[in-house]
Amino acid sequence: MSRLRTSPKYYLDDIDLKDIKALEMRLQTLVQCELKSSANLEVWLDQERMLMDGIQEAMTGHKIDFYRDTGNTHKRDMHLYDHSVIQPILLKYQRELDKKFCSCPFTGELHDSRYGAMKRGRLARLQQFCEANIPLTVREKQLGAKYSEIRGAMTVDWEGKTKPYSFVQALLEHPDPTIRERA
Repeated sequence: MSRLRTSPKYYLDDIDLKDIKALEMRLQTLVQCELKSSANLEVWLDQERMLMDGIQEAMTGHKIDFYRDTGNTHKRDMHLYDHSVIQPILLKYQRELDKKFCSCPFTGELHDSRYGAMKRGRLARLQQFCEANIPLTVREKQLGAKYSEIRGAMTVDWEGKTKPYSFVQALLEHPDPTIRERA
């Protein structure tokens, strides 16, 4: 007889976010990569996208894990770790990667029909970057996680059973007006 998994994983965890050295080495490799042509720049952009997508997928998975079980301290700590440790590293390296892209002599050779929005977005992000905002971003994420933890712990007595607050909140959209009124 097979056992049901109590905590299914719906995301790839290909990147070990706890291994800061390895993560920073991969980011640093992108920053230090020598770009020799527009074709080489496009390969570099693909490598950057794949790394960032992997990191974001792991972080999003940790966030979903926490939101699904806000009472689990391990999941909460992993989610907070992502925002207090990983996010500042990503912000720092994203600035370096944006600088590399914007200052690359081959960026102008990339077709605007495909890369125009990226060029404008990266230039704007680079111009707006302020190192002093990194700790503020971390604090905002920590407060958001605390709010989610509090909200996730809220319960309501509904028809003699304890239900999560979100269950009763969803009943406010129920088609039956008597159920909406009770909710």
